[in-house]
Amino acid sequence: MLSAEVLQVYNGLAYPGATPISFTRDLGSLAQIASIGQVALSAMNQWEMIGLSWKDAAFKLTLVQPNKIVLPAQGDGRNVVHLTGSKYDYYFLKSPPAGDWTVQIMPVNAATSGTGYSLLSGLVQGAIPPNQA
Repeated sequence: MLSAEVLQVYNGLAYPGATPISFTRDLGSLAQIASIGQVALSAMNQWEMIGLSWKDAAFKLTLVQPNKIVLPAQGDGRNVVHLTGSKYDYYFLKSPPAGDWTVQIMPVNAATSGTGYSLLSGLVQGAIPPNQA
């Protein structure tokens, strides 16, 4: 898996609480895809990636589509691949509906002093490992 552009990275701290941390990411727009050049436009395995990684306490990542419907966590293994592990939660989306997606991050047992995480998003290319979610 290779980055097709400079990935957007946000490092933050999550604190205990009932409200998820929310971010908005523009996915599937033609302007975004065109910005990486014609070579990438013709690539067969181009994906939009939204991922979360952490060192300590776990997190739950939820994606809300532009139509306000929550993306099912299991994915379909073809157009939505969801990979999870003890230190990461990644979604790979092939041709996602264009528009503003809401990314919700919910810490699981966050430390009172805050638990660090990194949110990554952007276009990637290559083969996605089999769906493990």
